[in-house]
Amino acid sequence: MLFISYTDKYAKSARQLTTGFFLSSHFPFCNAEVICYLCTVVLNYVLMDRGGGKVQIRLQSGCFHVILNSNFQNIIFSDDIERIQFLIILHKYLKKYNCKIYAFCLMHTHIHLLIETSQLSRLMQCVLHDYSFWYNRRIRQKGNIFRRPFISYPKYSAHSQLDTALYILRNPYVQGLSSHPRNYYWSSYNFYFGTTRLEKCIKVDPSLIRNAFGNSSDFYRTAAIIPQQPPKIYNKSRGKFLSDELVMNYTKELLDGKSPHNLTQDQVERLIIHLKKIPGVSIRQISSVLYVSQNYVRRVTAAHS
Repeated sequence: MLFISYTDKYAKSARQLTTGFFLSSHFPFCNAEVICYLCTVVLNYVLMDRGGGKVQIRLQSGCFHVILNSNFQNIIFSDDIERIQFLIILHKYLKKYNCKIYAFCLMHTHIHLLIETSQLSRLMQCVLHDYSFWYNRRIRQKGNIFRRPFISYPKYSAHSQLDTALYILRNPYVQGLSSHPRNYYWSSYNFYFGTTRLEKCIKVDPSLIRNAFGNSSDFYRTAAIIPQQPPKIYNKSRGKFLSDELVMNYTKELLDGKSPHNLTQDQVERLIIHLKKIPGVSIRQISSVLYVSQNYVRRVTAAHS
């Protein structure tokens, strides 16, 4: 009988899952070579319980586009210290598990990575655990920063990997955070043909981009081409939201060097009312920059409406 068993809430490694995988008496047509091949395939996967009886099998070895989303769409990085710390932790485990990273981009509410690894779940578990522990200790809070589980898409061909790398690098440009992908500091764009101070934090493999583009000029022109969609620009008449970066920077100006954690309840409520009056600022953004719940923001705005 063919079966896969798992004993706890989260994924079990395929090495554990292969226990009882084949009983040759039930598969007389399976010789040793067939069984070895199928076990090799299974060893490349883990089984993940996503809750509600839903199970996802995640490929473990290869090149992946990994997306890390924040919990409740809150802002992940409030300053450069947090971004640098994330890159340092990521580099630590990339080196430990002998992985390569071809592209990355740190956005305000999510992170894009293009990684080649043979232990995807173990790598990401270590990165998320260490960064969450450091972050929670820094701001003196508890709870998950990232939504679980992380998203991963396998990229099999060189063409698919290149398209994904360009998509990742274009993200800030598409979101209206920079005039060109090159001008966004917290991505891997300047690792390929230039220099960046982020090289002290993380090492990026430039081979994917360098093999596809002969020089920095070709790369510069191609990176700014957005397939089928223009850059997002805030339009007040259409009621679009302001970018997270604008809201965060404006809030920092209002705080004038103070931490949101050191404000009194009255000061927090006044800030909420002030920010909510600005066209294009969402409840989610206010919740993120002031480290309060979205329900609290709704109650305060409703009481003063």
